[in-house]
Amino acid sequence: MLFLLLRNLWFAIISTLQGLNLEKTLRYDHLTGVFNRGSIMQELRFQLDRANRYGSDLTVAFVDVNKFKEINDQRGHSMGDKALKIVARDCKRDLRSYDAVGRYAGDEFVIIFSGLNSSEADKAMKRIAKRTAQSKISFSYGLAQRTEDCNSVKTLISTADENMYRQKRTTHLQPAA
Repeated sequence: MLFLLLRNLWFAIISTLQGLNLEKTLRYDHLTGVFNRGSIMQELRFQLDRANRYGSDLTVAFVDVNKFKEINDQRGHSMGDKALKIVARDCKRDLRSYDAVGRYAGDEFVIIFSGLNSSEADKAMKRIAKRTAQSKISFSYGLAQRTEDCNSVKTLISTADENMYRQKRTTHLQPAA
């Protein structure tokens, strides 16, 4: 009798956990549906180890939504959420199955381009930016390609982040057309 009770309790717990879809909850950003920060960093470590092992190209993009604070302040947080969802959606649409995108923090995303050099990744980023611009949203991005000098997760992220801020400063200094 006790065995049957424990067995039924066990099945009820398993059923509940499956219903909660814990893997999705733990690995993905609840708002955008892309990897969360922990998962994208884990994926970057995996992809970097693989690229080092096989000597293949790997490029990381660091993406920041332009004027995000302004969107939230002037149009409301629901519009800010919508902007984040659009950027995530457009990134996912243009990626190959072995590339990855994740929300790094706030309005920042990281994209991993496995097997692409920075020139090829830049072409992909321009396609994504063009698609996102159709929704009246823009972003700045910086790239970092795996090299002998740029060969750790920390260095790839910080280099891509620095390059993104360089692009953002340059873009914001240009006069409006």
